[in-house]
Amino acid sequence: MALGEVRGSEKSVQDPEVLPSEKAMGAFDNSTVQRTMAEDPLVGFILRFWLELLVATVVAVVAYFAYNAFQNAARENTEKAADLYLRVRDSYAGLLGDIKSRSAEKDAAKIDELSKKIASESEKYNEAVRVLGDRQAPYKDIAALYRTLGVLAQGGDIQAVQISEWKNIRPDASERLFAELNALALGRGLLDSGPQGKSRGIGVLKDLTQDGVIAYASAAVTVADIAESAVEKADAKAMLQRVLAAHPDQAEVIEPALKKLG
Repeated sequence: MALGEVRGSEKSVQDPEVLPSEKAMGAFDNSTVQRTMAEDPLVGFILRFWLELLVATVVAVVAYFAYNAFQNAARENTEKAADLYLRVRDSYAGLLGDIKSRSAEKDAAKIDELSKKIASESEKYNEAVRVLGDRQAPYKDIAALYRTLGVLAQGGDIQAVQISEWKNIRPDASERLFAELNALALGRGLLDSGPQGKSRGIGVLKDLTQDGVIAYASAAVTVADIAESAVEKADAKAMLQRVLAAHPDQAEVIEPALKKLG
């Protein structure tokens, strides 16, 4: 099923037998998808926002990702591309674990030891992501997301990260998922990078709210959550109401955010 078909189907909104949430839960019963969810930080990232990211769409793409993406990519050298991906995936998981350990450590000598290890791991991780980015789709698109996640994890200069031209990717293309998730991660990361970064991050999130086909609800809720002044809250409320009117199937996500705004 194409992404556009999932999003445009009136039946998925009106027929209680095919509500997105019910379709999602059935799809997650598949053992291959379950294993992918458990082992892959990327899919874990996606599924933490599974409802906000238009449930049926995410399920369709995760299923595609689990069954077809790897064997269809880089046909002339699939095994090498898959090995590169696994290297990036495992490196990211290890890097996050060591960063978490350092944050909880009290001993100065151990903190210094962990810092040196993290520096070495970061260098290897960044190189692995760079190499993966040279592969064909979907690996190059996955690499872009991991690049942004790596900058966030390592406390790098998030403002230096370039936003992919996600608007130019067909709405029904699997690459659109990774591109919008990359923009979502970048937009959220920018919110904590100073006044200029916050302004840029809000702009990224508002663009997703207006033109996204996957991350629009999550982006809208994020903008509403950070609204502080009366004007910001009024703008956020109007934005959420527009999203709800256009996508009534997202009521479970949008309505609580509207209630918080008052």
